[in-house]
Amino acid sequence: MSVTVGKYKLLRRLAVGGMAEIFLARVHGEAGFHRKVIIKKILPHYAGEPEFVRRLVDEGLLAARLSHGNIVQVLDLGRLGPDYFIAMEFVDGVDLRALLSTAYEREATIPADISIHILWQVARALAYAHDKKSARGESLDIMHRDISPANVFISWEGPSS
Repeated sequence: MSVTVGKYKLLRRLAVGGMAEIFLARVHGEAGFHRKVIIKKILPHYAGEPEFVRRLVDEGLLAARLSHGNIVQVLDLGRLGPDYFIAMEFVDGVDLRALLSTAYEREATIPADISIHILWQVARALAYAHDKKSARGESLDIMHRDISPANVFISWEGPSS
C-alpha cells in the first residue's frame, strides 16, 4: 500500500467498521524522525456525507481533550481534500479479543491476577473519561458506546500502574 494521507503514509489497513477504516501508518519528520501511528478515516462512500464527517470530527475533538495513560492519545485531526482523519497513538501490543481467542484456541485461561489488572485499567480509563470536566468545570458527559474486547489494547510494554 502506498497511499499518503497528509503527512502520514498508510502502511496497511487493520480494520473496517460501520463508518470508518483503521490503518497502521507512519509519520516522517526532520532528521530521520519517524513514528508509527494509527489513522482512522471515514469510509470513502461516506466521505461526502456531512453527518459522518461531523461525527468523526466530534470524536476527534472530544478524544483530544483526554489525557490518561490507559486511553489512546489523539495526535492530529486532519483533512486532505474532502477526507477527514484522526491520527492516534499506536499501541504496540494485542487487542483483548485476539488474546481471548488465542487462549480459547489453546484451551488456556488468562490468570486471575492478569484478568483483574486488565479490567481495573479499563475501569480506570472509563472513570476518567466519565468524570472529565470542561475548562469551566462542566461535565463533558462522555459515555463510551463501543467498549468491546476488540477496543481494549494490551501493550507489550507491560502493566501500567
